[in-house]
Amino acid sequence: MLKPFSDQEIAVGLLAQDSKVLNYLYSEFYPIVLNMIGNNKDEEMAKDIFQDGMIAIYSNLKDGKYIVSKNAKLRTYFLQVCKFKWYDILKSSSYKKTTSLDTDFDYADEIDEDDTFEKVEQQKKIHKLFDQLGEKCKKILKLYYWEKLKMNDIAERLSMKTDSVKNGKYRCIQQLKDMAKNSSNLKIIK
Repeated sequence: MLKPFSDQEIAVGLLAQDSKVLNYLYSEFYPIVLNMIGNNKDEEMAKDIFQDGMIAIYSNLKDGKYIVSKNAKLRTYFLQVCKFKWYDILKSSSYKKTTSLDTDFDYADEIDEDDTFEKVEQQKKIHKLFDQLGEKCKKILKLYYWEKLKMNDIAERLSMKTDSVKNGKYRCIQQLKDMAKNSSNLKIIK
Protein backbone atom coordinates (compact mmCIF):
# COMPACT_ATOMS: atom_id res chain seq x y z
CA MET A 1 0.00 0.00 0.00
CA LEU A 2 1.35 3.41 -0.95
CA LYS A 3 1.76 6.18 1.57
CA PRO A 4 -1.29 8.47 1.56
CA PHE A 5 -0.61 12.07 0.59
CA SER A 6 -2.39 15.20 1.76
CA ASP A 7 -4.10 17.38 -0.84
CA GLN A 8 -1.27 19.90 -0.54
CA GLU A 9 1.34 17.18 -1.11
CA ILE A 10 -0.60 15.89 -4.10
CA ALA A 11 -0.84 19.38 -5.61
CA VAL A 12 2.89 20.02 -5.16
CA GLY A 13 3.73 16.53 -6.42
CA LEU A 14 1.54 16.90 -9.49
CA LEU A 15 3.12 20.21 -10.40
CA ALA A 16 6.58 18.67 -9.93
CA GLN A 17 5.46 15.50 -11.74
CA ASP A 18 6.66 13.44 -8.79
CA SER A 19 6.43 9.74 -9.70
CA LYS A 20 5.48 8.73 -6.13
CA VAL A 21 2.48 11.09 -6.17
CA LEU A 22 1.50 10.02 -9.69
CA ASN A 23 1.68 6.33 -8.69
CA TYR A 24 -0.39 7.09 -5.59
CA LEU A 25 -3.06 8.86 -7.64
CA TYR A 26 -3.17 6.03 -10.15
CA SER A 27 -3.50 3.36 -7.45
CA GLU A 28 -6.12 5.28 -5.46
CA PHE A 29 -8.21 7.06 -8.11
CA TYR A 30 -8.01 4.93 -11.24
CA PRO A 31 -10.10 2.04 -9.79
CA ILE A 32 -12.81 4.57 -8.90
CA VAL A 33 -12.82 5.99 -12.44
CA LEU A 34 -12.92 2.47 -13.88
CA ASN A 35 -15.88 1.64 -11.66
CA MET A 36 -17.57 4.93 -12.59
CA ILE A 37 -17.82 4.01 -16.26
CA GLY A 38 -19.36 0.65 -15.55
CA ASN A 39 -17.28 -2.08 -13.97
CA ASN A 40 -14.60 -2.79 -16.56
CA LYS A 41 -16.88 -2.26 -19.61
CA ASP A 42 -14.19 -0.28 -21.37
CA GLU A 43 -10.82 -0.15 -19.67
CA GLU A 44 -9.27 1.95 -22.46
CA MET A 45 -11.96 4.59 -22.06
CA ALA A 46 -11.41 4.62 -18.29
CA LYS A 47 -7.67 5.14 -18.87
CA ASP A 48 -8.40 8.01 -21.27
CA ILE A 49 -10.81 9.66 -18.83
CA PHE A 50 -8.33 9.21 -15.98
CA GLN A 51 -5.50 10.73 -18.05
CA ASP A 52 -7.73 13.62 -19.17
CA GLY A 53 -8.64 14.20 -15.53
CA MET A 54 -4.97 14.24 -14.51
CA ILE A 55 -4.15 16.73 -17.27
CA ALA A 56 -7.10 18.94 -16.29
CA ILE A 57 -6.11 18.92 -12.62
CA TYR A 58 -2.47 19.66 -13.49
CA SER A 59 -3.51 22.54 -15.77
CA ASN A 60 -5.96 23.95 -13.25
CA LEU A 61 -3.37 23.82 -10.47
CA LYS A 62 -0.75 25.41 -12.70
CA ASP A 63 -3.13 28.18 -13.87
CA GLY A 64 -4.47 28.82 -10.36
CA LYS A 65 -8.02 27.76 -11.30
CA TYR A 66 -7.96 25.19 -8.50
CA ILE A 67 -6.47 26.02 -5.13
CA VAL A 68 -6.16 23.43 -2.38
CA SER A 69 -8.43 24.26 0.55
CA LYS A 70 -10.19 22.49 3.40
CA ASN A 71 -13.57 23.08 1.72
CA ALA A 72 -12.67 21.59 -1.67
CA LYS A 73 -10.95 18.24 -1.45
CA LEU A 74 -8.71 17.44 -4.40
CA ARG A 75 -10.08 13.88 -4.56
CA THR A 76 -13.63 15.18 -4.91
CA TYR A 77 -12.59 17.74 -7.49
CA PHE A 78 -10.69 15.13 -9.53
CA LEU A 79 -13.63 12.70 -9.49
CA GLN A 80 -16.00 15.47 -10.55
CA VAL A 81 -13.74 16.33 -13.49
CA CYS A 82 -13.65 12.67 -14.54
CA LYS A 83 -17.40 12.29 -14.06
CA PHE A 84 -18.11 15.28 -16.30
CA LYS A 85 -15.67 13.97 -18.92
CA TRP A 86 -17.56 10.65 -18.83
CA TYR A 87 -20.92 12.43 -19.16
CA ASP A 88 -19.56 14.40 -22.12
CA ILE A 89 -18.71 11.11 -23.79
CA LEU A 90 -22.16 9.70 -23.01
CA LYS A 91 -23.79 12.81 -24.49
CA SER A 92 -21.70 12.80 -27.66
CA SER A 93 -23.49 11.71 -30.81
CA SER A 94 -20.56 9.47 -31.71
CA TYR A 95 -21.04 7.38 -28.58
CA LYS A 96 -23.78 4.82 -29.05
CA LYS A 97 -25.03 3.82 -25.63
CA THR A 98 -27.15 0.67 -25.61
CA THR A 99 -27.67 0.27 -21.87
CA SER A 100 -29.41 2.58 -19.42
CA LEU A 101 -27.87 5.92 -18.52
CA ASP A 102 -27.46 4.95 -14.90
CA THR A 103 -24.05 3.44 -14.13
CA ASP A 104 -23.07 1.04 -11.37
CA PHE A 105 -20.87 3.69 -9.79
CA ASP A 106 -21.84 4.33 -6.17
CA TYR A 107 -21.27 8.06 -5.83
CA ALA A 108 -22.13 8.00 -2.13
CA ASP A 109 -19.05 5.88 -1.41
CA GLU A 110 -16.66 8.14 -3.30
CA ILE A 111 -17.73 11.77 -2.87
CA ASP A 112 -18.07 13.25 0.57
CA GLU A 113 -18.51 17.00 0.07
CA ASP A 114 -22.05 18.06 1.05
CA ASP A 115 -22.77 20.31 -1.93
CA THR A 116 -21.18 18.01 -4.49
CA PHE A 117 -22.82 14.99 -2.89
CA GLU A 118 -26.26 16.59 -3.18
CA LYS A 119 -25.74 17.40 -6.87
CA VAL A 120 -24.53 13.89 -7.63
CA GLU A 121 -27.41 12.33 -5.71
CA GLN A 122 -29.87 14.55 -7.60
CA GLN A 123 -28.37 13.45 -10.93
CA LYS A 124 -28.48 9.82 -9.85
CA LYS A 125 -32.18 10.14 -8.95
CA ILE A 126 -32.95 11.90 -12.24
CA HIS A 127 -31.31 9.05 -14.16
CA LYS A 128 -33.39 6.50 -12.23
CA LEU A 129 -36.55 8.46 -12.97
CA PHE A 130 -35.50 8.78 -16.60
CA ASP A 131 -35.23 4.99 -16.82
CA GLN A 132 -38.89 4.76 -15.71
CA LEU A 133 -40.10 6.82 -18.69
CA GLY A 134 -41.63 5.19 -21.74
CA GLU A 135 -39.42 4.39 -24.72
CA LYS A 136 -40.76 7.28 -26.82
CA CYS A 137 -39.98 9.79 -24.05
CA LYS A 138 -36.50 8.35 -23.59
CA LYS A 139 -35.80 8.62 -27.30
CA ILE A 140 -37.02 12.21 -27.58
CA LEU A 141 -35.14 13.39 -24.50
CA LYS A 142 -31.93 11.55 -25.41
CA LEU A 143 -31.96 13.00 -28.91
CA TYR A 144 -32.71 16.50 -27.63
CA TYR A 145 -30.50 16.71 -24.52
CA TRP A 146 -27.72 14.21 -25.19
CA GLU A 147 -27.32 14.41 -28.94
CA LYS A 148 -28.36 18.09 -29.07
CA LEU A 149 -30.58 17.58 -32.13
CA LYS A 150 -33.11 20.19 -33.24
CA MET A 151 -36.80 19.41 -33.03
CA ASN A 152 -37.20 18.98 -36.80
CA ASP A 153 -34.22 16.58 -36.89
CA ILE A 154 -35.72 14.54 -34.06
CA ALA A 155 -39.07 14.49 -35.87
CA GLU A 156 -37.41 13.24 -39.02
CA ARG A 157 -35.45 10.56 -37.19
CA LEU A 158 -38.52 9.31 -35.31
CA SER A 159 -40.91 9.69 -38.29
CA MET A 160 -43.03 12.21 -36.39
CA LYS A 161 -44.26 15.73 -36.97
CA THR A 162 -42.19 18.52 -35.41
CA ASP A 163 -45.15 19.75 -33.34
CA SER A 164 -45.67 16.23 -32.01
CA VAL A 165 -42.02 16.09 -30.93
CA LYS A 166 -42.31 19.49 -29.20
CA ASN A 167 -45.47 18.40 -27.39
CA GLY A 168 -43.90 15.05 -26.56
CA LYS A 169 -40.80 16.69 -25.09
CA TYR A 170 -42.98 18.98 -22.98
CA ARG A 171 -45.10 16.05 -21.75
CA CYS A 172 -42.00 13.98 -20.97
CA ILE A 173 -40.44 16.80 -18.95
CA GLN A 174 -43.75 17.26 -17.12
CA GLN A 175 -43.85 13.53 -16.42
CA LEU A 176 -40.31 13.70 -15.00
CA LYS A 177 -41.30 16.70 -12.86
CA ASP A 178 -44.36 14.87 -11.57
CA MET A 179 -42.29 11.80 -10.77
CA ALA A 180 -39.74 14.03 -9.04
CA LYS A 181 -42.43 15.64 -6.86
CA ASN A 182 -43.19 12.18 -5.53
CA SER A 183 -39.47 11.65 -4.82
CA SER A 184 -37.73 13.17 -1.84
CA ASN A 185 -36.66 16.78 -2.52
CA LEU A 186 -35.71 16.27 -6.16
CA LYS A 187 -35.75 19.23 -8.51
CA ILE A 188 -35.92 18.85 -12.27
CA ILE A 189 -34.68 21.87 -14.18
CA LYS A 190 -35.87 22.22 -17.75
